[in-house]
Amino acid sequence: MKAYFALTLLVAFIFNGSAQTGWYKFDKSNSSIPFEKAAYLDFDKSGNLWFGTNVTGTTGHLCRFDGSTFYPESFSAWIYGIKTDKNDKVWIINSNDELKSWDGNKWTAFTNSLLSWYSDPLYIDSKGVKWMNPGSNAELLCFNDSLWMICGGGNLVAYKDNTWTIYNSTLLTQNPFGIEINSGNIWIGQYSSVIKFDKSTFTVFNSTNSILPLNSFLVLKINDKGDVWVGTRYGLYKYVETPDSSIIIYEQPKSCKVKKGKNASFQVKAKGIGLGYQWFKNNIEIINADSSILFIPVMSESDTGKYFCRISNTYITVYSDTVNLGINNSISIITREKSSKPAIYFAPTKSELILESNEKSEYSLNIFNLEGKCIIYKNIKNETGFVTRIDLSSYPFGLYVAVVNSNTKAFFLKFIIK
Repeated sequence: MKAYFALTLLVAFIFNGSAQTGWYKFDKSNSSIPFEKAAYLDFDKSGNLWFGTNVTGTTGHLCRFDGSTFYPESFSAWIYGIKTDKNDKVWIINSNDELKSWDGNKWTAFTNSLLSWYSDPLYIDSKGVKWMNPGSNAELLCFNDSLWMICGGGNLVAYKDNTWTIYNSTLLTQNPFGIEINSGNIWIGQYSSVIKFDKSTFTVFNSTNSILPLNSFLVLKINDKGDVWVGTRYGLYKYVETPDSSIIIYEQPKSCKVKKGKNASFQVKAKGIGLGYQWFKNNIEIINADSSILFIPVMSESDTGKYFCRISNTYITVYSDTVNLGINNSISIITREKSSKPAIYFAPTKSELILESNEKSEYSLNIFNLEGKCIIYKNIKNETGFVTRIDLSSYPFGLYVAVVNSNTKAFFLKFIIK
């Protein structure tokens, strides 16, 4: 049975890349997050996650995460609210009784005697007005002219078009720390759980059925991609509701011809989650050819044919271009520098460079590859003439240049090993 060799290319995607459905954790054990109690979250228009804490003894209490790197801000004051306005300014409340804004270059502080060190939470309405500490019994969110709130007794209340609708659940037992809407689903954060409500069913996530920690939730936020982020006392968590299932082929395999006894290779490069590869020859699956690169030892005409790769994940399947593998049976004509002394020519059937002279002579020979690197140097001295043969069969395919220097002249020859 013919042996096929495959090489897998692995790519890691974090935050802005693709991810499987479920919860993901960011803490000091697996990231450079500067503090783990993330009590407040919001996203700016560039997709950066801003989060803050009110933990004593923490170095810095505010941080920006761009998807790969955490950038702590030098804030000695505790954070008690983060919101981004429609102009992409980041606003915070801190324990210095300040309302501060970040315009991308500098922080500006706004103080007022009515502000307290615990003016929590912070809201920004559609007109850009900042609201602080509007109430302590419920969080409110206005979405498409609808008002959602949680009241006592485990009731989720919706108001729209002068109509109140009450959804009761025994799961709603605590004051919420956040309500967010994503694709029609309502996400509710409580101290001991995160709850998803799809207008008919309440689904609870907590430490008993997920990687979420026990009784430590502080803040909940959904970004523009629909990912649900939760800040806890022990790190950040992200829930991917609908992963990006697309597969993008950004480099197709290419047809080729090789000589018998040489190896051919095809490669396809693609982006996506959970990618699986399967190569085909003449529409038949190749056994064990299940990676992005396929190596084929070409021994006979039976190895030629049409090849392509199937790329798939849990969601979709795509196919690469179909390419051809052929055998190179061509015989090149010997190239000879007729007017040169000495004569330089290349014998392609033997992959041999030949240098000859009938005169008393002294020459130096340099052979360069396409990158300009000298791969062979030879000094030739003879009293009556010479024939020098250079075996190049061990060198890879490509274009080469041979340069012969005498005391007065230089000769060169370009040749191809194939």
